[in-house]
Amino acid sequence: MRFDMHERNLLTKIFSSLIFASLLMLWTQLTWAAESAWHPSKAIEVVVPGGAGGGIDSSARAIQRVIQEKKLLDAPFTIVNKPGGSASVGLTYLSQLPSDGHHIAMGSGALLTNHITGRSTLHTSDFTPLVQLFSESISFAVRADSPIKSGRDLLARLKADPGSVRVGLPSVASTNHIACALVLKSLGVDPKTLKTVIFNSSAAGLTALLGGHIELVASPAANTIAHIQAGTLRVVAISSEKRLGGAFAKVPTLKELGSNVVIGAFRSAIGPKGMSREAVAYWERLFSSIVQTTEWQDYLTKQSLENNFMTSKESTIFLSNQYKELYEALSDLGLAKVSMP
Repeated sequence: MRFDMHERNLLTKIFSSLIFASLLMLWTQLTWAAESAWHPSKAIEVVVPGGAGGGIDSSARAIQRVIQEKKLLDAPFTIVNKPGGSASVGLTYLSQLPSDGHHIAMGSGALLTNHITGRSTLHTSDFTPLVQLFSESISFAVRADSPIKSGRDLLARLKADPGSVRVGLPSVASTNHIACALVLKSLGVDPKTLKTVIFNSSAAGLTALLGGHIELVASPAANTIAHIQAGTLRVVAISSEKRLGGAFAKVPTLKELGSNVVIGAFRSAIGPKGMSREAVAYWERLFSSIVQTTEWQDYLTKQSLENNFMTSKESTIFLSNQYKELYEALSDLGLAKVSMP
């Protein structure tokens, strides 16, 4: 079969187009494969928006220990503490870092409450949710010799005369503060009547409680374990969905006591805005491996923490729902300074 010049030119163009399309498809496939296999190529920086030794720092270092012991990561895993502004300093720092997957941070409720109260303009949309890790319930503790003998005594006192109970809190608008507000609201009491005393940490509030300067402390559960074991204080209620074990096995939940309040201080991992889906998938897989280890499970048990692992997609939904709930609670306290997005 013979072709004239026009036909040969047409066939040449078609053949060239087919070759180009094939090469483009091959390049796309190779690029996708390279991206889908993303892994750290340099040191990982983990931002802790709090001081060394605090609760958020403790969870970051527990993660670091598991990674090192199980050899889950080839790259260095460096923790950088950025305390200040109720986590605002650390979160602002993270928001300015490259979104290449090599920078992540430990997240907490401050990511939401700082925006609601106007402390920061940063919103959850300014970050990439990676995973939810666990939740820490709030314990309601009194001195061992307190006239408040039980959770029912506490609720009765708060309902009859909320101003008669001075409550120690680590900061305004903290999860501890919100838990107290929700309890009062469940009792039909205006949350703004809560009489609070603010300390620079839950530990400082517990010291004041033991010294008889306040009547009640709303504190992360783990902070009270040593005092329970020493017999110096009594936890009369806890904000978990169901009873915790260990030192809290006999402590009733608020739900059991008729106050339908379930709330915890969550811990998550987040990245800068714009992190690639491949980097997000890598961190999901890594954290999924971490939370399945015996070492991590032992850490949760020892600290009375509740596992609530969620993927990036699930975490995004969770944070959106949490924002709405916290916005309502902080509005009741007169602390919401922005309009609901």
